[in-house]
Amino acid sequence: MSDCFIRESTPLDLPAILEIERANPSAAHWNEAAYAELWNNPETTRIGFVAEFDGVIAAFVVAHNVTDDWELENIAVRPDAQRQGIARALIGKLDEVLKKAGAERILLEVREGNSAARQLYESNGFVIVGRRKSYYQSPQEDALLFEKNFTHPSMKIR
Repeated sequence: MSDCFIRESTPLDLPAILEIERANPSAAHWNEAAYAELWNNPETTRIGFVAEFDGVIAAFVVAHNVTDDWELENIAVRPDAQRQGIARALIGKLDEVLKKAGAERILLEVREGNSAARQLYESNGFVIVGRRKSYYQSPQEDALLFEKNFTHPSMKIR
């Protein structure tokens, strides 16, 4: 992971972001216009970062601001670059930027059965704070709500 470089995303990254997203069935699937809002809407409340690994975009993360809270909306790593700490590095960059911006917490939701994502989030200081029954379809599954609170410790809920 020594060659990993994280930077803010640009419109030129869109083809790579779409390719990475489509290669990850558990990622949120958006259309091009939704991603383009990151760069084309001056009033957007979203930020995005990409991780370049050996000169190739290997991963991305997108977060959305809602008052003092942020929601990690999407994160994905190319299948051939997984398990190398790239997602952890992206979350670290997101934490750094959001703390500087005065964010109070980051929220996210994930399929209960997505054990790899759950392990990633928990190892990065997120805790489960709720559940949405039957939130996901195809297959039907609960969503676990995670939080990383920068100002107050979170209470775990199982």
